[in-house]
Amino acid sequence: MSGRPIPGFVLDDSVYIGGDFTVIEAEWLEGGKDLSRLAGRPDRLAFKVRGARLYAIQFVAHPR
Repeated sequence: MSGRPIPGFVLDDSVYIGGDFTVIEAEWLEGGKDLSRLAGRPDRLAFKVRGARLYAIQFVAHPR
């Protein structure tokens, strides 16, 4: 791991999520919602929240 952001999946590329949700999909402007190209890589995630709590995160495969 280099510790550098992955192009297309940096914080500035993320789509803002505002509201109170129990299920919501993260999305990036360039990378969209498909994280399959990151599968099998040891990556770190960073979350920036304001007035919120992150209780869980899950990765699931979507049918194509």
